[in-house]
Amino acid sequence: MRCMNQSTFLQNYVYALEHDFCSPTGEPATWAIGYPKYWGQEAAKIQLEGQANALALSPDSKIIAVGIDTEIHIFDADTRKRIEVLRGHTGTVEKVKFAPEIINTVDSEDTRYILVSTGEELEESDGDSDRHEGCDFGIIILWELDERGRLRQKKEKPVDIDTLTSRTLQPLMSDLVSNHGWKSDEKAMGALDQAMKKALRKALHLHEQESKHYLRGELASFGSPTFSSDGKTLIYLSQNETTQHGPRDPALLPCLNLWDMQTRSLRHRLLGHTDAIMWAGMSPDNSLVASIAWDGRARVWDANSGACIHVLVSVDGQLWSGAFSPDSKYLADSPSLASTDFAVGHAPWLGALTGPCLQAEETAAQCVFGIR
Repeated sequence: MRCMNQSTFLQNYVYALEHDFCSPTGEPATWAIGYPKYWGQEAAKIQLEGQANALALSPDSKIIAVGIDTEIHIFDADTRKRIEVLRGHTGTVEKVKFAPEIINTVDSEDTRYILVSTGEELEESDGDSDRHEGCDFGIIILWELDERGRLRQKKEKPVDIDTLTSRTLQPLMSDLVSNHGWKSDEKAMGALDQAMKKALRKALHLHEQESKHYLRGELASFGSPTFSSDGKTLIYLSQNETTQHGPRDPALLPCLNLWDMQTRSLRHRLLGHTDAIMWAGMSPDNSLVASIAWDGRARVWDANSGACIHVLVSVDGQLWSGAFSPDSKYLADSPSLASTDFAVGHAPWLGALTGPCLQAEETAAQCVFGIR
């Protein structure tokens, strides 16, 4: 078998379209007016202080959130000025998403935007470095921003770590010098100073976390919607490690979670999949939630009760992605890695199809199920 590197492969690879996209009536597809756009045609640019890993635009297009390393930088879309830096992640920020609607609660009357971010947690453990399958490596943070895009926080007097450290240690250091024979300039005194500042910084970080909602888990991939269409539900995954390295206790298997944005509480933990969940999302009418996993199953749940009402089985093994039809009557899934992000549009012929799998193409291995 001939072996080639990447550059040689790209030089020899030839791809030819069988035909261009066209409408159901056979009319060739055309670009929208003013498109396509190319690099260099931007109306404006924002200079970032690092490499962007994630990006999100607020529902009203006024605020831009950019994940840079462990921080989230918030920009005004009109002025392109940075207005806030959100800190709380210990690992790289991997995704940022704005909620489509603002759901007010008793304690969030000043909130204008809700942003959710996720990343791997790299916080030092207290001697317990063992991570078992089924535990969550990721952390999800819910941020509440005001109408200017600034973090909504309780009004508190800033903590001056240097001043507080000096004030706290002064009596202790005086006692060590006067009664225990220590010297004010010895290294031990410096060690006390540094240890106190480190402890205060950690305590301050924990205190700031009290104003945020932290969830252990991750956001689903492959085009999964993070929120329900009405913004009342956050969809996320936990314990989502693959089981291909060995079986786990049923309670530690991949879990689909529905977080109530109004009560700021967990509504449902939906278990049943036996391998990693790849896609999850709620139906457009917000009555159903579906999850698609490597176990070859697509599960459909009642979003209100949490009951599993359908288990759809793939004939081709692993499933990767899915989408609800606009009327919430059909669910499409894809066992093919080549079709990882797709959506189901209006199709008049869909209602006439029958059978458990309404449509299956051997080449793309996509399937549409009737679920109503």
